Amino acid sequence: MLNTSLLPKSFALNCPECETGSLHDGHLLCPSCGFAVERDGRIAVLEHAPVEADYSEEGAGVQNEVKESHFWFCMRNLFILQILGDEVARPDSGHRCVEYGCSNGLVMAELERAGWTVLGTDMHLSGLRNAAGVVNGPLVCAPLERVGFSDPVDLVCFFDVIEHLPDDLSALRKAVAQLKEGGHIVVTVPAFQSLWSTFDVLLGHKRRYTVADLSRLFEELGLETVRLRYAFSFSFPLVWIQRRLIRDVSASEQRRAYYRPPHPVINMILKVLCRFELRLASFGIDLPFGTSVMALARKPIQPT
Repeated sequence: MLNTSLLPKSFALNCPECETGSLHDGHLLCPSCGFAVERDGRIAVLEHAPVEADYSEEGAGVQNEVKESHFWFCMRNLFILQILGDEVARPDSGHRCVEYGCSNGLVMAELERAGWTVLGTDMHLSGLRNAAGVVNGPLVCAPLERVGFSDPVDLVCFFDVIEHLPDDLSALRKAVAQLKEGGHIVVTVPAFQSLWSTFDVLLGHKRRYTVADLSRLFEELGLETVRLRYAFSFSFPLVWIQRRLIRDVSASEQRRAYYRPPHPVINMILKVLCRFELRLASFGIDLPFGTSVMALARKPIQPT
């Protein structure tokens, strides 16, 4: 049964206008400045996506069409659960998680099945409306810089989000400030600038990353790196070829071509190869290339 609460007190938000009032069920009007939370079904709306947003609502719609069939969406959840590890993927009761950029709720639903109490945020209502049908946790429509919590959380997630942001470091710094000491942050991003193509432009990417790039970001944020590796290693050649063959079609068609599942046989083979890659990683064998980077870091506990 889906939860009907809009903003439970466990996920009380700081008012995005004055940053002093606390917003939650029963108190959706800021007592300090009068800011009011809008409601769209189960979604708390703080701010709609700006017109000039790089990541289009069409992208969320196309993703929702293929999330059950495309090997990448199916296998990414398994890579994420593996990078989280047993100590993080199987939380104690009441541990709270925030997923920034949750879109259609595909990963959020997986985190809930793993035992997390999750709040999802996204700047596009279309994706959140899809998510509302498949997740139990609260959903917030707002750019991530407008989302702040009255109490720190245990886990913060960015699944293929920070590559869209002009200033990834500032976004991560704000998220780390929302994190408890001893809490974790998990990040997935597209890998290798050598794979850059018109697809990245269409998807609103600002950059692609290496494991060294994320390691430097974590170090600058004062985080302890727990796990850092490439993923989707066996699809690397296919992606390299795909991004050089599909040209001279409309932006909408290129976006659909990017998300369209491969031929069923190839799709199945890639799923098998991903499972083999997961098996290798379980033995500590990480391949030195891939189309994604998976990273987990911990916020240190400060000595008292």
